[in-house]
Amino acid sequence: MHGSPCDVLQVNAPNIKELLPELFQENLLRGRGLFCQAIMKAQLASPTFSPQVLALEMLILLLENPSDDSVEMAVDFCKEVGAYLQDVAPAGLHSVFERFRAILHEGAIDKRCQYMIEGLFAVRKVCCMCHGCQAVTKCTL
Repeated sequence: MHGSPCDVLQVNAPNIKELLPELFQENLLRGRGLFCQAIMKAQLASPTFSPQVLALEMLILLLENPSDDSVEMAVDFCKEVGAYLQDVAPAGLHSVFERFRAILHEGAIDKRCQYMIEGLFAVRKVCCMCHGCQAVTKCTL
């Protein structure tokens, strides 16, 4: 990376597309969502920041050129922020799930990742059936 680990605090919507590939190269996101949570918490402190934009940008970037690792990270991240996104940006979350569906149909990822995506769809379906799609915050995606 160009600077210190403190540069993570500089992440915002306009520069996320440039910083995320660098972070992936540093292999910092392998912590199963912990690093992603740290980014979200740091950015929530910014009064002009829109956390749903960052979350959606991260998911889109992870799924743009899917690999087994990027899909696994996207599924884990979606589990962390999915309920929040369902409440504040349901159309954006729907687009992410459509991308997951397309990745399943492409069949280019390994079976384990395919099962992870299918599990995410199953949780989403149960949450919508039990609580209604307007109240998914009661359920973890």
